Amino acid sequence: MKQKNMRLAGILACLLALSCAGCGVQGGLPDGSAAGEPQQSAGETSAAGAAQEAGKNGAVPQASNGYLVSQEMGRQVDIDLDGDGTADTLQVSVRQVERGEGENTWTESVLDSIVINGKEQAATGAENPLEAYQVYLESPDRDHYFITDLDTGDKALEIALLDYGPSDDPMTWYFQYRNGALKLIGSLPGFPDDEGSHRDGSGNVMAVGRLSLLQTWNATFPYTLKDGTLAEVAQSQYVPLPVPDAAVALKQKLTIYAKPDQAADTVTVEPSEEPVTFPVTDNRHWVQMRTAEGTEGWVYLKDFSTIVSDGEELSATDVFDNLVIAD
Repeated sequence: MKQKNMRLAGILACLLALSCAGCGVQGGLPDGSAAGEPQQSAGETSAAGAAQEAGKNGAVPQASNGYLVSQEMGRQVDIDLDGDGTADTLQVSVRQVERGEGENTWTESVLDSIVINGKEQAATGAENPLEAYQVYLESPDRDHYFITDLDTGDKALEIALLDYGPSDDPMTWYFQYRNGALKLIGSLPGFPDDEGSHRDGSGNVMAVGRLSLLQTWNATFPYTLKDGTLAEVAQSQYVPLPVPDAAVALKQKLTIYAKPDQAADTVTVEPSEEPVTFPVTDNRHWVQMRTAEGTEGWVYLKDFSTIVSDGEELSATDVFDNLVIAD
């Protein structure tokens, strides 16, 4: 069953945190942007808090359904995919494959077919039917996919295929149908009906994906559809989404910085059983930390799990207790 990545209340809390995350910090992030300065437009921020139910089989993606329609696998739908004014016929199907290793056997879903106007767009029956698009679906959703309209101005709709990934790392692959052929336009982390994910119909998309520092946690990432390609819009800061039931504590003393700069003033924080929080990260090297007593500063990480404290390299799990670490 598809996992939801967060609650709507968490989204609103994160947006609120974004507006004040830098209150006790001198200076901004490495590129000069002030800590806590929102990077999304007002329209994007507003949309992030709006939960809209996706349309169902045969509906047209539009503002009222969040430009998103859920389509049943194996069921033919008539819809104008390329914006030429004529309905196209579309049918996406999966097949079940028996796998085995020793005495263990199991059944996997494999994307099998994408038929548009009677023409097969995938290599049906092949080990990887989407090899021509350089796409491999590790664990496709067996029940449904989505039809979206990311940009109403380009007149084309998108076929969004869902993949749970090798270790619960969901990914959505987006295709457009133009000039009688299917074209890959990109992929986004998560699924388009996740809470926190949304589209504004003007080419701007917010997707929920993993952050790259400290622990296994998520944030919303902005993307844009431009010239037929989905591309991430890099931000100077990201607000981590709440991790349920996580009360992270500092296990050993840690040197933190007054601002995200290794030349900045430092303070040493002593270990405590009281929880610490992480309001903001640049998702490159810096994570802001706040103690229960209100001490605030920036933790420097050399890589995902290596903290540098007073010149010493430490494992994040040796420094903090109760970090969420998933495969």
